[in-house]
Amino acid sequence: MIEKKTSSKEKSLKQIAIFNYSSNIGKAPSAISMVKILLENHYNIDFFTDSYQVLPLPDFHSQNIVFHANYKKNRFKILGSWGSRFIQYLHTAFIITKKIRYNCFIGVDQNGLIIASILGLILRVQVIYFSFEIYFLKEAANWKSRLKKRFEILFQKKVIATVIQDKIRGELLKNENRVFNKEMIFVPNSFITDSLEEIDSKYLQKKFGIDNDKLIILFAGGIGEWTMSEELVRVSYEWPDNWILIIHGEGQQAEVDKLRQLCDGSKVILSDKMVPYSELDSMVKSAKIGLALYKNSGQGIFEMGKASGKIWQYLRCGLPVITMDFPSLVDLIEVEDCGICVNNEKEVKTAIEKIFADYEHYSNNAVKCYLNHGDFRKGFDGVLKLLKDI
Repeated sequence: MIEKKTSSKEKSLKQIAIFNYSSNIGKAPSAISMVKILLENHYNIDFFTDSYQVLPLPDFHSQNIVFHANYKKNRFKILGSWGSRFIQYLHTAFIITKKIRYNCFIGVDQNGLIIASILGLILRVQVIYFSFEIYFLKEAANWKSRLKKRFEILFQKKVIATVIQDKIRGELLKNENRVFNKEMIFVPNSFITDSLEEIDSKYLQKKFGIDNDKLIILFAGGIGEWTMSEELVRVSYEWPDNWILIIHGEGQQAEVDKLRQLCDGSKVILSDKMVPYSELDSMVKSAKIGLALYKNSGQGIFEMGKASGKIWQYLRCGLPVITMDFPSLVDLIEVEDCGICVNNEKEVKTAIEKIFADYEHYSNNAVKCYLNHGDFRKGFDGVLKLLKDI
């Protein structure tokens, strides 16, 4: 069970319930940033999430947020394991929310939207859809995935607004769900920041005993076929001796174990213990360049655009980025001259050499790119204006 209880909430504040059926709140930029801004603007928040978390839930140092995740798996034996958890989640959320008068529900992704919409219909509360990922009906693997997609399409037509990372992904979602008459609010998948002061960090150097004269190339995020982690490790042994590749992320255990066998622990280091949000800036800042490689495995990946949380994290810490030459990423990274886009993992070495040849230029542009295009706070103003009128 995960539940942060508070002594009392301020009764005069507006009430928001967020439904995020996910086990990754501690490393989800948009979720953390959304909560921070809502608390700054004096909202009470009930946050419904999964009982299993990859990382500890962030501490927002506020009495006005409560996390709820007390769901007994398999209590309800319908629709398999997903149905059991989902129905228990819905049941628990209903028991809690029926006692409170809410101004708005925010549903994150398919499951969150479905929960928020069902409860919204029962309790007569308006709903905002926050899309982190785009799900395509043609990519649904089974009948349960297709059923969820049908519910997503149905309920998106009833929300008061949809929040998504950028206009390109907004058009994708509109066309996929055939929802053309709803307000779209564009918010990049990034952490908010109050200061971009220089962080002189040696976090990774200290953690892994790396000499200060070594140059760390950081690959953060998911480990698996879709992020080309294995291909990257194999080519990295051809890099100069003073370049160290650190793979920091998580994935299916089989994928992680397979990758571990390829990492020698000195030239290539696998870091599969996630760091809490409070340490993330220091970890990223201790590297020189950030890598974000993706296999073109579907339209949602190809149109990554402003949806990559790790790219924004690299940029806000002043790390030049090497990523794929997908048009939406080229428009962000190469147009802003804060990194280089490549066709495949074999081109990464040349890209690193080019960045190191003019490092300060690329690093300064990285911060400028974040400030101009990646500040979550600017985009979320549209949500605040909407909530103010509810």
